[in-house]
Amino acid sequence: MLRRRAVARENYSYTSGLLPESPASQLTIGQVKLWTVQAPEVAAHLARGYNYGASWARVPPSWVGAYEVMTAEMTARGVDCQGAPPVWAWSGWASPKQALYTADLLLGFDQWAHGVVMLRLAVPDDQILCTSYHAWNDFLNPESQLATMDFRGVLLSKDDCLQATIPQIKARWVRRARPMPIPRDTRRQILRNPYFRHLLIPSKSAPH
Repeated sequence: MLRRRAVARENYSYTSGLLPESPASQLTIGQVKLWTVQAPEVAAHLARGYNYGASWARVPPSWVGAYEVMTAEMTARGVDCQGAPPVWAWSGWASPKQALYTADLLLGFDQWAHGVVMLRLAVPDDQILCTSYHAWNDFLNPESQLATMDFRGVLLSKDDCLQATIPQIKARWVRRARPMPIPRDTRRQILRNPYFRHLLIPSKSAPH
């Protein structure tokens, strides 16, 4: 089971670094099925044929060091992030129900209110680094005081799962984009929270 604390907010971005890209191609040998969640505008730009690259501005300051370690390991394995932090994804093509459950554990109220899109990807296997999700959480946790990240890609428990980091999302990797509904309980919590309810309920316009 996933724990609600793993993936930093740079993987769901309101803004993007985008490059022109050719139309999507068919799934070929050497490609791996992955899925990720992104903001609607990222999905829209990808649909127009542009690539998406994550931004360091959305990585929490306390996690920058860990992200630099992940990026350095990817570079050492021939996966070039071009100076940007990795984009997080998950193995396989999750069903809408599975994706909704996972996304609800990872995303904040503001992200749900803004909008969430699930992307199914077909990524070349030489552009992926798979690692233990629990190992990554432990590496991020300052209380664990781990000096190194476990990059073996070995599951640490029956509740663990593999996460996939990729250097960017290329437009030609996208196979499907599906908007995700806000989970009912999450919607209720947003509406009850005085700090977040305005994200779903627009403020009334001033009288003319």
